[in-house]
Amino acid sequence: MQQLSIRLLGRPEVLLDGQVTKFPTHKALALLVYLVVTGEAHAREKLMALLWPESVTAPAQASLRNTLARLRTTLGEASRILIATPDAIGIDPRAHFELDLRAVSSAVSAIQDTTRLSSPVLHQAAIGVYRGEFLAGFDLHDAPDFDHWELVQRAQWHRQLTLVLEHLAQHHLKHHDLPEAIATARRWIQHDPLDEAAYRRLMQAYSLAGDRSAALQAYQSCTAILAAELDLEPDPATTQLAKIIRQGRPDVQARARQAPPLARSGLSLPLVGRVDEFAGLVAAYAAAAAGAPRAVVVSGEAGIGKTRLVSEFLDWAALQGADVLRGQTFEAGVQLSYHPIVTALRQRLERENAPEDLLADVWLAELSRLLPELLERYPDLGLASAAVGGKAALVAERLFEAVARLGAALSRRRPLVLFLDDWQWADPGSLDLLHYLSRTWAEKQAPILLVLTIRFEDLSTHTGLAQWLASLERAVSVTYAWLYRLTLADVRACVEAWAGFETKSAAAISTLSERLYRETEGVPFFLVETLKLLVEQVGATGEEGGVDPVAVLAKLNAGVTMPQTVRQAILARLDKFDQPARTLLAAAAVLGRNCHYAELCQVSGVDELAGLAALDALLAGQILIETPDAQRPYDFAHARIRDVVYTEAGHSRRRVLHGRALTALEQAAAPPAELAYHAERAELNEKARHYLQLAGDAARDAFENTLAIDYYERALALTPLEDTTGRYQLLLRRQDIHHLHANRQAQQADLLELERQAIAALRS
Repeated sequence: MQQLSIRLLGRPEVLLDGQVTKFPTHKALALLVYLVVTGEAHAREKLMALLWPESVTAPAQASLRNTLARLRTTLGEASRILIATPDAIGIDPRAHFELDLRAVSSAVSAIQDTTRLSSPVLHQAAIGVYRGEFLAGFDLHDAPDFDHWELVQRAQWHRQLTLVLEHLAQHHLKHHDLPEAIATARRWIQHDPLDEAAYRRLMQAYSLAGDRSAALQAYQSCTAILAAELDLEPDPATTQLAKIIRQGRPDVQARARQAPPLARSGLSLPLVGRVDEFAGLVAAYAAAAAGAPRAVVVSGEAGIGKTRLVSEFLDWAALQGADVLRGQTFEAGVQLSYHPIVTALRQRLERENAPEDLLADVWLAELSRLLPELLERYPDLGLASAAVGGKAALVAERLFEAVARLGAALSRRRPLVLFLDDWQWADPGSLDLLHYLSRTWAEKQAPILLVLTIRFEDLSTHTGLAQWLASLERAVSVTYAWLYRLTLADVRACVEAWAGFETKSAAAISTLSERLYRETEGVPFFLVETLKLLVEQVGATGEEGGVDPVAVLAKLNAGVTMPQTVRQAILARLDKFDQPARTLLAAAAVLGRNCHYAELCQVSGVDELAGLAALDALLAGQILIETPDAQRPYDFAHARIRDVVYTEAGHSRRRVLHGRALTALEQAAAPPAELAYHAERAELNEKARHYLQLAGDAARDAFENTLAIDYYERALALTPLEDTTGRYQLLLRRQDIHHLHANRQAQQADLLELERQAIAALRS
C-alpha cells in the first residue's frame, strides 16, 4: 500500500510515497481534510450542507458523489482509508497514515497529563511539523460554514503550538540549556509576535546566557510591536523583568565576552554536566514557592563547581521574581558571629526603602543587635531595645525570632531564596540561627528556599556538621545534590564552546578533549585553570576570537606541557605577573575575605597609583574578580587560588603582612575577632590576647556561647602564668558562660507574652 502523509499545518499538502499529490478540486481536498481532522463518519446530508450549501439536494448529492470518486482516484491505493456507506462517509479508524496534527496533539496531551513528565522529544516533534497556520492560504469562498470551521481549527492549533513552545522554552530554561531556550523563544515570537510571554522567556534566556544587551533589546522589540499593532504598553510582569535585568549584578559571562580573548576563555565556558542538578534546584524552588519550604544542600569536592551551579540557579530564580539573598562563610580563621546570615540581611535591607513596613519596632530593635546601622535610620530603636531587656537566653531567642519574622515578611511579597556558600565553615551561632529559621519558616509554610553549599570532604569528616544536617532534616524537607566529576562528553562540550564550535576542527577537538579529560580527571576548576593556562601559553585564536584547537595541539606536541595538578596550573598562571601584582595578591590572601583597593595597598605596601596597573592585570587574568559588594569589591576568583597564594607567600612574609593587616583594620575599627585572627598570625601575643578577650565578650553578647568559650581559651593559652589577674578574668568569663548554658532551659519564657510586655513598655 502507498505511504500516505497529510500535512495541514501550513499550506496543505498530501504526499503519496513522498511525492506531493495535486487534487482536481479544492472541494476534494476540503472533504479529505474535514474527514481526517474530525476522525468521524459524517452523514452525507451534513457534508453536502458544509461544502455545497447553496445547491439543492439532487445537485449536491451528485457533487458529493463526484468529489468522492475523484478523491479515490487521486489517492489510489491509499483511498482505502475512506469508508463510504449510502448514509455516511468517514475515515477507517484502523487505517495507517501520517498526520502532522498528531504530533502536536501528542505533545499537548503529555503536557496536560499531570501524572507524568512531558517529554521535550514530543515538543520538538510538534514544533518540527509546524510549517505555519492550519490550512494556510486555503479557503472555500462558496462554503462559509467550512471556512468558519477552518478558522476555529486554525485558532485551536495556534493555541496548542503556543502551549508546546511555552513548555519547551520553560524546559530548556529549567535545565539551563540556554542556546535551545533562546532558539525556542525566538521560534515562539515568530509564531506569535504579540505574545508577551514569548518575549519574557527570550529575555530570561539571554540574561542567563550573559547577554544583557540582547535581553533588553528583546524588551524594546516587544514594546515597539505592542505599541504599533495594539497601541498598548507591555504588561507589568514584562516591565518588571526588564527592571530586574537592568538592575541585576553584572554577569560574569558578559564581562568575559568584553575582555580580551586570553582573559575570557575560561569564564565563557558553558555549565555542563549539571542538567539534573539544576533541574532539581528548580523543582525545589517551585515547591517552596507553593508554600512548602525546602532546603537544598549542594555538596562535592573542592573545585567541583558548587558555587557556579548555584549562581546560575540564583540568576534563574531572580528572573522568576524571587527575592535572592546571598551570604558566605570564609575559611580564614575569623569566625564572626552570624556573619553569613548578617551579610545576606544587610545587603537586602540596604535595598529596602522602608524596613518598618516589614517589621514592628520591637523586632527591628532586636535586629539592630545584628545590624547596628538600623539605629542610624531609626534612632528610637535604641529605646525599644532597652525596654525589652531580659535574661540572656530570652534575648537570644528574641533575636532569632526577629530574623525569622523578617524572612517571613519578605517572602510574603515574593518567594525568598537564601543562599549560604561554604557552609562547612559556619560559626556555631549561625548553625543555631539557621536551624531556628528553618523550623519557624516550615511551621509558617513560608515560601522560602534555603540553598547551602558544603564541601564533601568536610561533610564526611565533620561530625558536628553531619549531626546539624540531621537536625535540619527534622525541621524542613532537605534535598541533596551530589556533584561528581565531569564526563568525557562534558569536557568535549567545554572544549567546543572554548574553541567557538569550529566544525572543521572536530578531530582536533576530540583529541584535545580526551587529553584534557585524562589530565584534569574531570574536575571543573582544574579544567578551567588548564584551559586558561593553555590560552596564555599558546595564544592561538581561531574564528571570532575562539581558540584554535589545531594550534593548541600543535604547541602541546611541540613541547608545551600541561600541569599535572591544580596547584601547578595556578602557579603557572601566577608566573606571568610582576612583583607588585604578586604582593597585592599576597595581601588579599592574608586579609582572607573581600577587600577594597585601599586595604590591599595598605597591607601590601604597594603605592596606590603604581598598584592600579597590577590590579587591572589581576582582574584581566581572572585571578581576582569584582563582586557586587561596593564596600569590598575584590575577591579571589576561587578559594583554591587564595590557598595557593597564601601558602606560597611563606611564613615570614605572611607574618609581616598579618601585622600590617592588623594595623589597617585597627584604624578601620574592625570586629575584635578579625583583629585577633591577624594578631595571632602576626605572633603579636599581647595584642592577640587582648582582642581574643574582646572577641569572646562580643560572642557572649551575641549569645554565641561555644564561640565565646573558644576565644577565652585561646586568650588563656597566650596569658602568662604570672598574670594571675588576667587569667582570673578570663576564667571568670568562661565560667559565667558555662553557668548560663547549663541553666538555659530554666530561663525560657513565652515569646508572645514577652512581646506584649515589650509593646506595653514602649507605650508607657
